[in-house]
Amino acid sequence: MKTPFLRYRSGRIQESLNSVVAQFGASDKASRSKFWAPVLSGQIPLSVLSLISQVTSIASVRSADEATALSAAGFRSFILTRPVVDADSLRTLSILARECDVCVTIDHFRHAELLSQAMVSEGLTVSVLLDVDTGHSLTGVRPGPDSVRLATAVTQLPGLQLAGVIVDESTVAETLPLSNQQSTLVQAVAVAKHCQRMIEASGLACRELATGFDDFTAAFKDADITRVLTSPFKTDGTVTPQSGLDKQRPALSLVGRVISRPSLEWCVIDIGTGLIGQAFHTQVSHPAGVQLLKTHRDISSLQLSGESLDLRIGDEIEFALSAVPTGFHLPCVVED
Repeated sequence: MKTPFLRYRSGRIQESLNSVVAQFGASDKASRSKFWAPVLSGQIPLSVLSLISQVTSIASVRSADEATALSAAGFRSFILTRPVVDADSLRTLSILARECDVCVTIDHFRHAELLSQAMVSEGLTVSVLLDVDTGHSLTGVRPGPDSVRLATAVTQLPGLQLAGVIVDESTVAETLPLSNQQSTLVQAVAVAKHCQRMIEASGLACRELATGFDDFTAAFKDADITRVLTSPFKTDGTVTPQSGLDKQRPALSLVGRVISRPSLEWCVIDIGTGLIGQAFHTQVSHPAGVQLLKTHRDISSLQLSGESLDLRIGDEIEFALSAVPTGFHLPCVVED
């Protein structure tokens, strides 16, 4: 197999899904107070998507195009985590909304206006989540009066229904040590709750609190969080940083190949900028004893110790991932 590629292990994915069901049941149960919307994309193999759709028909995606692709795998409810602003995407969203339940994330009045116009032209209604800024200067409406004004605008525009607020810390969390990730979630949720209370104090219904975050367990511990957006491939406790992959391989991994061994202490692999960064956020590799030295457009150098000193040219090297890399279209292999 040409490298780099993504390796999915259906057995480990099924274990993860079984764990989700054991914690709170299937996401489709209307009686549940929490809903799991796994973070997915259209590039995930259909056989893997089919496994996930047996547990939940709800998915969170970045675009209407990805939601359309996932609908073919059995998903019928979507949370779009990025605003929809261009005419083609709004048209795709309108077609999707005829057959599926759609909830769209926005953080600006113009987003609401464009969405309303698209829905009214088709005689449809979509739910809206307000993306709340938690201080990272990425997306999000500022909590406080700005969020209240935006919420009010949503309730006054036809074709829109205010569902609640969302804080998506997944991108920020990727760069944080594991020890800091839970406190980041707690702080973000506190901001969202404050925003939610202000909106409700103005006389508007704002029932949903959605979070995008890798820490699945922490999100479920908070009783006020109603929608949990996490990856279905998150590495669990069987893998620890820089200790190898123990007896079990990860549900999802990025596989590269050693293309050069300039010295005993380091090697070069065929994974470059972007991909290597997303892989090393997990700080987990196989074989153990690998540290990143330098990365370039299409190659990276790794410092080796321990069992990784045995790597030879042509050997595979594997990085456990908690989510599918974004912005890349890689070949994939699904294993039992």
